[in-house]
Amino acid sequence: MAGLNGQYARHRQILLGVGALGLTTFVATLALSPQRAWSNLLLGNFYFVSLALFGAVFVALNYVFSSGWGVVFRRVPEAMSAYLPLGAAVMLVLFLFGLSALYVWSRPEAVASNPYLQQKAVYLNAPFFFVRAALAFAVWIAFSRLLRRHSVQQDVDGDLAHTRKNQKLSAAFLVLVGLTFIFFSFDWIMSLEPKWYSTIFPVYVFSGLFLGGTAAMTMLVIQFQEKGLLSGITSHHRHELGRVLCAASTFWAYIWFSQYMLIYYTNIPEEAIYFANRLTGGGRLLFLLNPVLNWFVPLVILIPARARRSSGWLLRVCGIVLIARWLDLYLMIVPALGSPLQLGLPEVLIPLGFLPLFVLPVIASFRRAAPLPRRDPYLVESAHLHV
Repeated sequence: MAGLNGQYARHRQILLGVGALGLTTFVATLALSPQRAWSNLLLGNFYFVSLALFGAVFVALNYVFSSGWGVVFRRVPEAMSAYLPLGAAVMLVLFLFGLSALYVWSRPEAVASNPYLQQKAVYLNAPFFFVRAALAFAVWIAFSRLLRRHSVQQDVDGDLAHTRKNQKLSAAFLVLVGLTFIFFSFDWIMSLEPKWYSTIFPVYVFSGLFLGGTAAMTMLVIQFQEKGLLSGITSHHRHELGRVLCAASTFWAYIWFSQYMLIYYTNIPEEAIYFANRLTGGGRLLFLLNPVLNWFVPLVILIPARARRSSGWLLRVCGIVLIARWLDLYLMIVPALGSPLQLGLPEVLIPLGFLPLFVLPVIASFRRAAPLPRRDPYLVESAHLHV
């Protein structure tokens, strides 16, 4: 235990150093190029909010479908949602100080001279924008904490009523997540380009949430197991996590292709403009690299069953996917602002500066409860999973 505490202290210092470097880079970039600084802050926070929200969604899905295979590592996705309050705080900072730098519809002079923005002003205005964001975070934080509370209380009293309550809460939560995430993706990403719209866009963003969240959860499960913080994980659990990762990757690729093909099978001019902005200049290579890293590479590596059962291969693929998720969000955000596609220290260090804000609360939340839901009715099924 002393060795584990020593490792945690060293890793904590490294993470805090990364966070300080990210904060310093943000402040320096803010002085030189405010829009670049705020766009990377939005990217980093949206990235980790998506990972945190996935944790709650994964827990809720397992409750709704009475799924037993993931119970043995359920404390990990429960802990992932610990970042949500911090994500809400960062979004508040961005709303108060960076809104006009990113969103043209928030500038009164731009709205006054643009009839198109005037038509959308009923929806795209700062007060309503803030209310929608606050409502989304309130729903996500409240339900994730309720699910966690009943799960932990069941460790104490073993009452099956906690499972039944969580099943009902999960059903309501998934409906509300579907509604709130639609507006969340519309507001924080799509409205960067208020003249463009796509009804499939929230599905695309959610597919990325599921892909990145699965990769982050798998990486945390393996790391916690290797550090001796989580027991009961077998090659069968890794095999299933690898299959979910493959499925999430393929789902993302299908939605990515479907949105691209809207140019042709619906003849929507706005879709052509959206992709034209991302295929000009140096963006073509990054655009093509996006499906390669998010889909082709993970699928090819994880097709063999032995790769899905291997901790080493799973960690490598998860690392590739998490980098690919940054690239996907970068291509959503930066071209939307009309900024040149430049990959420098701000694009790397500012989003990376969120890493300690995510990892340290996750570890703290994980350690506050028993690593195994020892009185969950599905624990035996999960522990004896055989594929």
